[in-house]
Amino acid sequence: MLTPRYLREIIEATEKKVGQINDYLVSRIVDRIISVYENTGEVNINPASMHDALKMESAGKLFDEIQEELARRMPEIQKEVRTAFYDAVGKIDADMYDFTRKVIDIEHEKGELRDIPGLPNVTDMEKVGLPSSAKDLNLTPKEIRMLESAYNRTNGEIYNITGTTASAAQQSFIDACDTAYWKIAHGVSSGAAITEAIEEVAAKGITTVHYGNRQDKIEVAIARAVRTGINQANGDIKLTRCAEMGVGYVVVSAHVGARVTACEDYTNHAYWQGKVYSLDWNSPVLNKYQPTQQEIQENQRAYGFLDKIKRFLKRLTGKKYEDFITSCGYGQMLGICGINCRHSFDPFWEGISINTWKPIDPKENKQRYELEQKQRAMERKIRNIKRQKNAFDNAESKDEQVQKEIKEKRREINKLLKQQREEYRQFCKDNRLSTDTYRLQIAKVHGINNTDIISKPIKIPEGVAKIRGMTEDIEKEIQKGFDDIEHEYNVQLNVDIKKIDPDVPFECIYDNSADTVKRCIIINSAYDFSSIQYIVEESNRIDYFAGRSIADYIRHEAAHYMTGLNITGSQEFERFHKTVKRCYVPGVSGYSDVMKDGFETIAEAFVKIHNGEAVPEEAKKLVIQLIERWKK
Repeated sequence: MLTPRYLREIIEATEKKVGQINDYLVSRIVDRIISVYENTGEVNINPASMHDALKMESAGKLFDEIQEELARRMPEIQKEVRTAFYDAVGKIDADMYDFTRKVIDIEHEKGELRDIPGLPNVTDMEKVGLPSSAKDLNLTPKEIRMLESAYNRTNGEIYNITGTTASAAQQSFIDACDTAYWKIAHGVSSGAAITEAIEEVAAKGITTVHYGNRQDKIEVAIARAVRTGINQANGDIKLTRCAEMGVGYVVVSAHVGARVTACEDYTNHAYWQGKVYSLDWNSPVLNKYQPTQQEIQENQRAYGFLDKIKRFLKRLTGKKYEDFITSCGYGQMLGICGINCRHSFDPFWEGISINTWKPIDPKENKQRYELEQKQRAMERKIRNIKRQKNAFDNAESKDEQVQKEIKEKRREINKLLKQQREEYRQFCKDNRLSTDTYRLQIAKVHGINNTDIISKPIKIPEGVAKIRGMTEDIEKEIQKGFDDIEHEYNVQLNVDIKKIDPDVPFECIYDNSADTVKRCIIINSAYDFSSIQYIVEESNRIDYFAGRSIADYIRHEAAHYMTGLNITGSQEFERFHKTVKRCYVPGVSGYSDVMKDGFETIAEAFVKIHNGEAVPEEAKKLVIQLIERWKK
């Protein structure tokens, strides 16, 4: 099942990419505002008619610049959207495979349906990898059409959103110029008027009208569209499989902090979450999922067993539950799988499925919901301040008075940002909420070519120098390994010093003892580093380890860190871990061949590819699917 946490995190990469565009647009508007008033080193206040002419000329140039930039960046956004979709659909595919397999196995045990063949085989690579196309999925033709339809709808909505971006940015620029001009004409100093205009533009960012008259920043609108699109694809595919198999029930996920309203209807997600519901196949909402005779024939070659299961299940009677469509509002904008909803559902059948979702106390849920709403508001405020900081950090004026005002504003914003961060941390601590560093991030702009995300530099911990055999050169090599990963990949590595097995210098450790997986690259304080350079060179000479340098050894551990980085749930990661271990590919390195472990295959291949060495094609595909997805 697509968990609430997964549906929250799956759109992060897309939102970051679009956030970079927003920050770039703000920086261009700031430059244009200053250029309208500035000429050869000082601010000039022109007559209104000349001001309007200069303003509109700059607005036209800004519009053209933005159109070009959007055209350049849209392929990157499309790539992230496609990656998010196929990552999610890979999970949906695995869910459908597991449920259908259980149905077949249980009915075979009862002596029924003996003529039903098994499901099409799913390779280990397909289970853990990112499908490159719908053809790689074990979905029926109708289910694939449902996926493609949801994907196309989402792309269409993204184009509608970005289609208004250039004009929205242009209007933001015009409004800022007019406001600054009015203030200057009414006695406000030019420096104060221009810095206030920059501050207002940066605080608002570029917004787009979305869902009626609601205004959102473009990254928020697109992230919502992608999350909703993915969850609708999830719903469409699973209901289609239910219809194809004749399954009459679904179980709905649950999470603390679900949406709360004053009504006991589908708009109140806390009211209906975590329960089993009946599917009324006579409902008009579910009609489109029922396979036609032509679609049944289409399934006969590879999926004919689905219709046989359906005919068998028709003879069985099950418990009656509340109606899914009425109770959960499936198909409604504010219902399950609607706008920004993080609930999902799976097919359910008595004796096969178990409802593992525990009831959540309504009082606790409401309190958590209200606290998280306050937390989101604080996060938005911090992001707005950061965007202002970016704008002023990059704003430069030749006019001394304006530049003085800009510098003063920088100091003021830095102080405010520090204060808001502290208030946010204290609020989360007081209310036992986890701080979400991703939600506090924006892209840092240094002109048109920068697309990096703000992230804390990866520094080796203090105390490394005290480890036996450690030298300054070895420290530099270790730091280089981390710097290379930071430069190339959108990942924040957690690094620590600990005593572990004295035979290994570094190790990536996974801790899944709690609900969420924690990862850490350990620099081993029990290891004697005095011979490491010799070991690296000799091991590479005999083709045992792929690494040619100490930095390569860090790259190897970083590969372990990034493999399955999108999987945060402990149980889900445990299943993923077992599957990946079976993805061993022979011939990558001596170490990988000895271990016969897919994780080591991936890490060793990752190092060899970086060094320009050839690896088996299957190993290369694993690296592309599981590691290169994090590349900047």
